[in-house]
Amino acid sequence: MGSRVRHRLHKLALLTIALTVQSNASEPPKETTSIGGIRIGATKDELAHLGTPIVRRTGDAADPEWRFNNGLVVLFWAGEDEVVHIESRAHAVCTDTGVCPGMSAAHLNQLLASDVMGHYPSDGEHEYPTTYDTCWLNVAVSDGVVRSIALVCQP
Repeated sequence: MGSRVRHRLHKLALLTIALTVQSNASEPPKETTSIGGIRIGATKDELAHLGTPIVRRTGDAADPEWRFNNGLVVLFWAGEDEVVHIESRAHAVCTDTGVCPGMSAAHLNQLLASDVMGHYPSDGEHEYPTTYDTCWLNVAVSDGVVRSIALVCQP
């Protein structure tokens, strides 16, 4: 192989690497795994660092619910010890991908782009994929502002 051919192949290889790096940089951010540091499947014991819930709806409740001072709401399957739903309306309680109540729909769009239906954030509810097979991130937007976020799961 001549030196000109090797030189062109080398340039082609460098261009391929550059394009690969550039395309990887534009990939969407990682999928949501937690809200307020709480993940789906966390046990009640793992929530101890949040303090005592200000509301504990249990007993006959279909899905026992704990509400905390920081605005976090956590649900458990009836008779189970693991978190299956996490919700926040508090500006300081966000997803690990940076989605927070109070942020603009435009900022949400920068973080997550289109929802699972291919829609961009506008007023209404939007669902985004998560790392969990049977769960999704639900984001409620009103007047161009994120009002609530929730990791929601089905059995």
